[in-house]
Amino acid sequence: FTPPPDFLDVALLRKAVNRARSVCRIEVAANGESGTGVLIDNDLVLTNYHVLAKDQDRLQRNAESTILRFGAFTSAVTTASRGQEVALHASAPIVVASPIHEYDFVLLRTSEAIASFNDIGPTPIVARAPELRSAIYILQHPEGGPMKLALSNNGVTWVDSAKGRIQYITRTAGGSSGSPCFDADWNLVAIHHAELAKSFGSMREGILMESICEQIRPHTKVKSNA
Repeated sequence: FTPPPDFLDVALLRKAVNRARSVCRIEVAANGESGTGVLIDNDLVLTNYHVLAKDQDRLQRNAESTILRFGAFTSAVTTASRGQEVALHASAPIVVASPIHEYDFVLLRTSEAIASFNDIGPTPIVARAPELRSAIYILQHPEGGPMKLALSNNGVTWVDSAKGRIQYITRTAGGSSGSPCFDADWNLVAIHHAELAKSFGSMREGILMESICEQIRPHTKVKSNA
């Protein structure tokens, strides 16, 4: 795999800032865990199932103590712990979920108050798998800290549409679970799911949006770009 280029087009950074409007830190008070999520509709946030719970019995309970924090990044006027705090829907926070051993995702509904927040907006989905050796860009909250961007221009190492999985070398860390994975055009193609130990080093794995979309399509107005 080739190293990053010496120069990056500023247009890439402009798109990154735009997509960052859809990314939030998931803070689960019940288990002390944190992860990353992405807004895919006006009030629907996608993240990993395992960020909230390991089993269905705890999923609903943990959702009740979960908050979403948009715009949690370092700046001259705020800290990583600030940002815009959004609560989940009071009575029905879980829209649809797939357990860890399947597609490891949960679709969360926010409170109606999200409509009043500024500089938050959903991101486009592409329901097709990226090609091998193509780019994967990940916006994430590693270690529960401020939002970070990791880039790899040809980082896709393995794609299995039948299993709904993709692997890549783009950097992640604890707290990055549920992070949106974008292609070179900044379309959402996967959500980060795990880090795998390989004999030749670490590899990361994501859940393909083409698999997730089959299950969430009845619950969202968003039409994915095939």
